[in-house]
Amino acid sequence: MGAAVSVIDSLMPKRKYRGGLTVNEFFDEDIWPQNREVLEILNLSRVQSKTIFDAFVAVDVDCSGEMTIKEFHTYLGAPQTKFSERIFGVLDLDGSGALDFNEFAVGVWNYCTYDIRLITKLAFDIFDVDRCGRLETCECDALLRMVYDVEKLEDIEGPPSGEALLEEIDVNGDGDVTIDEFLDLMESHMYILAPAFDLQRALRQRILGVKFWEAEVRVRQALFAGYDTANNDSWEAIQRILIEGKELREELEEEEQNRRELAMSEEELKASQRRRLLEDERKNRNASKILKQEETPEDMAESEAANELTAAMEAMEMAFIFEEIQFRVEAREKLYRAFDKANECAVLAREARRNLELSRAALGDAEVLTKKFLETEQGKQRLKYETQLQFGKEMTRSWTSKGGLQATLAPMFTAVDGKSVSVVAALGMTVVPKSSISSSKEVAYHTLLDESRDKLRSKATRSLARSAKKSEKEYASAYEDLVGVFGGPSTRWEKLWDQEANANYWYHRDFATTLWEEPALCHSCDTPIDNFDVKCFNCQTDRSKFNRRYYNGPSILPELPDEELSDDSGSESEDDVDQRAEEEDDDQEEDDEDDEEDDEDDEDAN
Repeated sequence: MGAAVSVIDSLMPKRKYRGGLTVNEFFDEDIWPQNREVLEILNLSRVQSKTIFDAFVAVDVDCSGEMTIKEFHTYLGAPQTKFSERIFGVLDLDGSGALDFNEFAVGVWNYCTYDIRLITKLAFDIFDVDRCGRLETCECDALLRMVYDVEKLEDIEGPPSGEALLEEIDVNGDGDVTIDEFLDLMESHMYILAPAFDLQRALRQRILGVKFWEAEVRVRQALFAGYDTANNDSWEAIQRILIEGKELREELEEEEQNRRELAMSEEELKASQRRRLLEDERKNRNASKILKQEETPEDMAESEAANELTAAMEAMEMAFIFEEIQFRVEAREKLYRAFDKANECAVLAREARRNLELSRAALGDAEVLTKKFLETEQGKQRLKYETQLQFGKEMTRSWTSKGGLQATLAPMFTAVDGKSVSVVAALGMTVVPKSSISSSKEVAYHTLLDESRDKLRSKATRSLARSAKKSEKEYASAYEDLVGVFGGPSTRWEKLWDQEANANYWYHRDFATTLWEEPALCHSCDTPIDNFDVKCFNCQTDRSKFNRRYYNGPSILPELPDEELSDDSGSESEDDVDQRAEEEDDDQEEDDEDDEEDDEDDEDAN
């Protein structure tokens, strides 16, 4: 039976259920809209509700929309007993002998969230017909026979026997049992109602799992403990939970509707302010995404390419014997491919970094710079000047468009030079409502913001240009070092290891020439340069920076163009320091020019 049910469960989404709809479609279009309120009151999510519905459909094999008691027990794989029939009857609200989904879902939640105390109370309430809170011995006898589904008490298979169970229930032997005595007894003698707990366990295992329902028991105790009192029977408690839960939802919905109506009735100015705040927040979020982006995908690609280049260099430093000469040739080819890739990635990373830095300047950095400027007295005066200037332009356009006398007077709002603020515009701003100058102030602010952007972009462009130049120079220097250490891409010389001599030697693949001292190979023609020669004797090319270390001649080597005389530690040479200082002076001069322009504008404003 279990295997058959699992197959049904796996085919559930594709199975046609009712009205030509699949199970999923029927849930989305019918079950969830009609039962959502009840399910949410019971703290069941849409996904959990769908799981319960899947179980209902698995039971409802004839797709009638109802579950019979026989289908119910077949699904659980549990025997049909008088007790389970009574439980089924408690769930069957309309007494039709079958459960619809609403009855099934509420009943499953109700029974699966019972703790020991509530299951005990349920069994007790079934026989406490007069609601006096007390069962006589004969009623306890009937309770046990119903729970264990036997005709006579003697038919209960022990241990303990039926008679023993009855004696344990009647603790003090007075012939009847109160609800409190029955509850206390079950805390330590759960086996008395074992079939009732077995039924609950079967339901929990088949629907959502035991752990889920154990957690929901705690939720029920926290949210609905006030309903599960001795004064309410099982179904009265769940009814109160649903009714009062619905009333609470209606109250909350009414409060939400009132809040929405209140918000809609606010003044248009406040609504406009809120929209502007939301727009500013959106811009700030977008700016933050860029500001937080410390590493671009191109940066990561450059880093990965650099790692590949390092690995290729390490491969070239391995000791190759003569028989492995072809492996060394292939390793060199891989090395220069890795170098070309690293160089290309560096170019792309520089471009991406440039775009990122310019975006930062255009967004968050410019905003910060502008707001910081407006906090100063100079910034406030400048904003006032730009606002008056814009106000004059707007009034000129407005009055000109109206014609007549206003069109004649319109030029009074604009100064003759087009840069100064006219007296009429300045006075006009003092008498019109603030709402009339809000647009002028907005334009003025964006004027200052654009200036900040331009200044930051200019500074970023200069800085990035220097970084690009430095990076290009570093890659050019690195290429020379590679050629010096490993030979150029087309070199015929190979550094090999002689195992007998326990030493390195250099072998020419074409001429089979062998050298036992490391040669200074010309980076132009691949010919060894004598240590006493200033330049390559073969092609008259000056020694490279790398090959200068091998020179032992008496003459002073001529300086290389753009030579970087940095030592191996990477410290800056005097030329580097001087060049960097000169570039910083250029930056400062440009910043000073920008400041002078700002001062001139501020003087106009004053």
